[in-house]
Amino acid sequence: MFTNGPHGGQYSFGQHMSPIPVLGTLKNIIRKTSGITNTDLQNKKYRELKKRLVTLSQENDKVVFVSGHEHSLQYLVEDNIPQIVSGAGSKINPTRNIGSGQFSYGAPGYARLDIFNDGSSFVRFFESKTDRVIFQTEVLSANKKERLMDYDVTPPKEKLASIYTKKETNKGEFYKKLWGERYREAFSTNVMASTVNLDTLFGGLSPIRKGGGHQSKSLRLKDKDGREYVMRALRKNAVQYLQAVAFKDQYIEGQFNDTYTEGLLLDVFTGAHPYAPFTIGILANAVGVYHTNPVLYYVPKQNVLGHFNNEFGDELYMIEERAADGHGDKESFGFSHEIISTKDMLTKLRKNENHKVDEAVYIRARLFDMLIGDWDRHEDQWRWAVFKEKDKTIYRPIPRDRDQAFSVMADGALLGFATKAVPSLRLMQSYGVELKSPKWFNLEPYSLDMALINEADRTLWNDQVKHIVANLTNEIIDEAFTYFPEEVNRETILEIKRKLIGRRTNLQKISNEYYNHINKYAVIKGTDKDDWFEVERMPKGDIKVIAYRIKKGEKGEIFHQRTYTCNDNKEIWIYGLDDKDTFEIFGNGDKLIPIRIIGGQNEDLYNIKNGKRIKIYDFKSKKSEFVTNKGKVKLTDNYETNVYDYKKLKHNANQLIPTIGANPDDGFKIGIVNTFTTYGFERNPFTSQHVFSAAYYFATNGFDFNYNGEFANVVGRWNLGIEAVYTSPNYSINFFDFGNETMNPNEEDEDNFDIDYNRVKLSTIKISPSLIWKGELGANFKIGLSYESIEVEETTGRFINTFLNTNGEENRNDFFGAEASYSFVNKDNKAFPTLGFQTSLQLGYKINLKEPKSFGYVIPSIGFDYKLDSRGQLVLATKLKAHINLGDDFEFYQAASIGASDGLRGYRNQRFTGESAFYQSSDLRLNLRKVKTGILPLNIGIYGGIDYGRVWVDEEDSDKWNNSFGGGIFANMAKMMTLNLSAFNSDDGLRLAFKFGFGF
Repeated sequence: MFTNGPHGGQYSFGQHMSPIPVLGTLKNIIRKTSGITNTDLQNKKYRELKKRLVTLSQENDKVVFVSGHEHSLQYLVEDNIPQIVSGAGSKINPTRNIGSGQFSYGAPGYARLDIFNDGSSFVRFFESKTDRVIFQTEVLSANKKERLMDYDVTPPKEKLASIYTKKETNKGEFYKKLWGERYREAFSTNVMASTVNLDTLFGGLSPIRKGGGHQSKSLRLKDKDGREYVMRALRKNAVQYLQAVAFKDQYIEGQFNDTYTEGLLLDVFTGAHPYAPFTIGILANAVGVYHTNPVLYYVPKQNVLGHFNNEFGDELYMIEERAADGHGDKESFGFSHEIISTKDMLTKLRKNENHKVDEAVYIRARLFDMLIGDWDRHEDQWRWAVFKEKDKTIYRPIPRDRDQAFSVMADGALLGFATKAVPSLRLMQSYGVELKSPKWFNLEPYSLDMALINEADRTLWNDQVKHIVANLTNEIIDEAFTYFPEEVNRETILEIKRKLIGRRTNLQKISNEYYNHINKYAVIKGTDKDDWFEVERMPKGDIKVIAYRIKKGEKGEIFHQRTYTCNDNKEIWIYGLDDKDTFEIFGNGDKLIPIRIIGGQNEDLYNIKNGKRIKIYDFKSKKSEFVTNKGKVKLTDNYETNVYDYKKLKHNANQLIPTIGANPDDGFKIGIVNTFTTYGFERNPFTSQHVFSAAYYFATNGFDFNYNGEFANVVGRWNLGIEAVYTSPNYSINFFDFGNETMNPNEEDEDNFDIDYNRVKLSTIKISPSLIWKGELGANFKIGLSYESIEVEETTGRFINTFLNTNGEENRNDFFGAEASYSFVNKDNKAFPTLGFQTSLQLGYKINLKEPKSFGYVIPSIGFDYKLDSRGQLVLATKLKAHINLGDDFEFYQAASIGASDGLRGYRNQRFTGESAFYQSSDLRLNLRKVKTGILPLNIGIYGGIDYGRVWVDEEDSDKWNNSFGGGIFANMAKMMTLNLSAFNSDDGLRLAFKFGFGF
């Protein structure tokens, strides 16, 4: 994870001299910043892995990274995590002892790590030739022998306590309108709870370790027989939630404590009723759904907790049996002695046809989720009871963690809007009589539903609805709701009960809607044994699919059989998985449903008698047999295409991002960028993506609209791109005439020439199709054609009017063009890069369709972000770019220009225009300090910059290099967004600008 060798960007003098001085250093800088070597820390994929592992490691007390990645010996401590490098057994590389390094040695040797029972560890580095110790140090210290307090062993039998204080839930009327009423009152109401001594509960419990989870602070307990229980605090942990969900790749411990953000999240959590989980057992038992049995306790700090008293105790907890082995005496677990995770269950299902999920029971459990409004049903919220029935192994679900039952997360104007506008939040629907969208409500369990519900038809779903409605009587509901504490607001409880009874009435409607949704397309999968799939096309669009195990070369036992209709199903994917499978398709039905067959590993046999709307995918390197040549066949060794992943499903995603900025040319600018992405079977990395962006410029009243569409794998691994641009007649650019020393009339004579004098109103329509190849590490290659129609307004009283009249230029022209481009970008952090490399090259040719004119152009660029200290606090950033037009038959708006956003930051946009141009912009950026604020942690810094550049025109003899210099301040928010304020000076005066966005 850490290194001061070549893989970490540290090189010896000899490596800088090879192949020749300067060139060797440039080579090393490119390697260090670009990450093109997949074993370097700056490599995009390696960097992502490192960030995730380092973040997870910082959440644990004792972690040591040990590797042989570098051919050297090193000992480093970074982010409080020790790293031992011992890779110099047979080959050596140079290394430096800088930054977080405490030892480095570039000669043959090895390391020995000793770990002791007291938790301490010690490392020794040895030289190979002599076996002498060349460095030694303690890695981790011994476990602290804490002086444990002695707690009262006879607490009162009951304790009056609340989850939040009254101060935490006391909100004003305006706040409530924004964030809703929620269940705040329940959180700050004192309830009477039984106190418990853990060493007597269930025969005596002792703590094992802290639990995980996104929000809950939990502790795992064990009884004398090894059975496990879980103790979970009713008060959620906001910082823990942020770490798990929003900041997976950076450690935020302490950065949000006692902040407005933490307080707001704690208030958002009040959308879930804290005592709802205690009612679920009675309800679930009545309808035949397995469940845990949480009990409310006040757990005082006590001797049995030991050092866990530092984090646990003296508050309200729910204690329940852990859904794991050892609870075979529990009826609520089906008396099963074996309970496994979802991941293990899915692996078992692949094994062979003898492993099956009880679909009826699973559907019943899922309908029960919808009945009680529990939307938090991701894969880890399930455990699976295992039953042996004859020669079959049957898996039945045990839902757990019912925190979101009856929740009203969408309460209030702000979250009400957010849960409608933001797709990823639409599952958080407030509990009511109606379930407004079963599709979005089931966003989390959708992939699991598609993986497990394979044969159930509408009749089976209807039967489960009838079973639930018949067994969940009003009397059962009354009994369940007695498990709410007596002190909790009765009106709230009656309202939840009313909604539950109403939703029970609507359960058939809910079931119908969700059945229709998950049956829009089907995913059928075989086993890792030899399987035979028989697909019959039938009249009226029906398709009958039967899957057999192959035994002794013949069809054996049926493990899947279902008829699919074109009214319900729009597409079918069939995965053969591993081993040798046979696919047979026949029949001459109409209204054909598209079918994709994915053969999987080993050689498969395809007998396709009716290939209409059939597409076959298999490994190119495997010798599968095709009896006929019908159907479309795509042979590829692409892993993602050929391997079954139950989370790979058809779905869409949408992201809307506002943009703001200001500068003297555009004035204040506001805009939006909306990205709509579809994910089907063919992906690279998506099936299609549509980016719509628009911006309005207050200084000119102009606006622009851009569309970029991309469609995956149109030609092999090449995507089809479509670009469209429209700028309004008021959309403006600048033009100061051709030349490297042109005058800026507004600066020379402000009284007679305002800033509009050199503005040119330009209306553009552009359409450009292209083929796009994308590399995994950030490379992008594009080949395309374009059509442009550009009209220049001859605005009276502006320079452009004089220029057009003098040169006899047309104010409207149409162009046809061809262009090829390559780009590569790799930055360790977009908001404040400390290591980064970017380069691009555009080659193009354009023909004027109105006049016999044409020209070519070449636009290369290269840029670096390079940290000058080991911590990345001081960074040098530089960019070089050129624009060369080949030929003279281009219009002024197609010329090479520099200024402001593209080159010289102290000048206006397009300040200098010529046949060719070059500039270099460089910054020295200093990250001053991290500041804890009430909302987000900030990194505040300053930077200074200098730019130089010029343009060339045949008719002008100029040796001048125009330059600008200045600097600014920046605020980096949570390493994700940056606010940048800058001031740059030039011969034209001072230019101020600001921008806010996701890049520096």
